[in-house]
Amino acid sequence: MGRKNYVKKLHTDVNYYSKSRTKSVKFDNKVSDDLKSDFQRAKSYIQNGRYDEARRILKGQLNTKNKIYAMLELGKLEAQLENIKEAKSYYEMILKLDPKDDYALYEIGKIEYVLGNFESAKNYFEKVLEFRNDVLTTFQLAKTEYKLGNASKARIYYKALSKTVLDDEIRPYALLELARLEACEGNIDEARKIFTSLAVEEKDDYAYGLLALMEYKAGNYLEALKIVNHELKNNKPVEPKLILDLSKKLNIFFDYDYNNISLTYRNKQILDYDEESAINHIIERHFNGQDKSNFNKELDPYQLFMEAKILLAPENKVKYLAYNDVYVIPYSNIGEYGEEYLQVVTLPNTRDIITMYPLITEIDVEDEELVETKKKISKKFKEITKKAL
Repeated sequence: MGRKNYVKKLHTDVNYYSKSRTKSVKFDNKVSDDLKSDFQRAKSYIQNGRYDEARRILKGQLNTKNKIYAMLELGKLEAQLENIKEAKSYYEMILKLDPKDDYALYEIGKIEYVLGNFESAKNYFEKVLEFRNDVLTTFQLAKTEYKLGNASKARIYYKALSKTVLDDEIRPYALLELARLEACEGNIDEARKIFTSLAVEEKDDYAYGLLALMEYKAGNYLEALKIVNHELKNNKPVEPKLILDLSKKLNIFFDYDYNNISLTYRNKQILDYDEESAINHIIERHFNGQDKSNFNKELDPYQLFMEAKILLAPENKVKYLAYNDVYVIPYSNIGEYGEEYLQVVTLPNTRDIITMYPLITEIDVEDEELVETKKKISKKFKEITKKAL
């Protein structure tokens, strides 16, 4: 299918994943019960940090008819541990057996993007789109095109994604990225229109923040000031750095209480980190039921906090998600519903804990790839947009 036809079809006929995208977690009838058991044991080992044992089980399947399943899981494991070269090698092994495996093509494309090999990443993403329509791949391709300096192509993809009939996940991200692109290309009026639409119609506070930042970057300090004042009056979060920068540029003083609700909890901690406040925040949100994800009531919050600090020590090599200063630690039965991951959010470039909460295990997720990818898009997209502007 040509690119024009693809973009046209994208409006009405798009799915997040083909069947092959979930084959690493959903087994067909040809897979034996023994294999299912082996894979579940390997996953259990991974969750508990026993990576060598997981590798041993998975590698034991490489010379069987189940080798593609094993390669997929090994690739995911090595990518999780940031062993990029090894992860890529497993996906390449899959492509030697099946050149049309869209999962392997997509994962190599992501690796190439992270490594800065944008032309190669583009080729892999385009190959995926030859076999299936997928908004996530299109989103990655749009970002890659822009990295290659092809703003017009990226714009086409973002506009198509923004008009696609989907759930609420992808459309606002595509619009925000499109607005960011227009701002970076100097099309301030067009960017302003998109940001304002998101902020007003979608009630997206983040769009308001980006609009204020764009106006500031464009030298429109009074316009930025109007937006900041609007947000402060409505008790909405505003980046402290933007307030300070505007204060200097306009030589004004903001009557702004740092204890006011308009300053987010995270930003308060960035300005003045306090461990006791962090512990109290975790107790209120994740022990006393103010949030959907709550810890096992048998756990002591103070002891758990101190244990998390120990687990974050560099020598433990905990999985780190750099796009949102998040660490993910396997932790058996940590949540009230049996969750087995501890997610720890820290101050940027430190191991000072801001908050933490339990996550569901991969085994319990009906569609692991869809859930995990949506989480990654949601978090990483905001970081990309913020850096670009």
